[in-house]
Amino acid sequence: MNFLYSYNLDVRFSVASGQLPAAPDFRTACAWGDYDGDGDLDLYVVNYGRNVLCQNPKKSEGSGFVKVKVYAAGRGDGIGAKVRIYEAGTRNLLGYREIRSRPGALEAVFGVPSGTVDVEVTFQSTVVIEREGIAPGTTIEVREE
Repeated sequence: MNFLYSYNLDVRFSVASGQLPAAPDFRTACAWGDYDGDGDLDLYVVNYGRNVLCQNPKKSEGSGFVKVKVYAAGRGDGIGAKVRIYEAGTRNLLGYREIRSRPGALEAVFGVPSGTVDVEVTFQSTVVIEREGIAPGTTIEVREE
């Protein structure tokens, strides 16, 4: 049995499996990513049989996404960097990602509620860079100096 859950923006999740396209195949894996570059996450579902790309056609009312592209000094890639998203002006953690992919996949995408957020990037060198007041729908680049 396959399930997809949707975040309700109030620390609860709802079953959203009915939003997946009907597929008679057995689903084996999935991956989230911004396939079309519009700032929101799309879902790629791997099946025994035909694979399916579920594009997110628009951002939800009252929510959005923040994309953080990370570049480390000397290497160019941000592998190993830790990216945290906080409620603006607080230390209330909304999300965490570690850049752990191959060079070229240097970004972390976060679903965020309405309002601004603060971003903190900690590089492997222990350099910490912070950006404040980032609005949903924004892509930022953080470069280690």
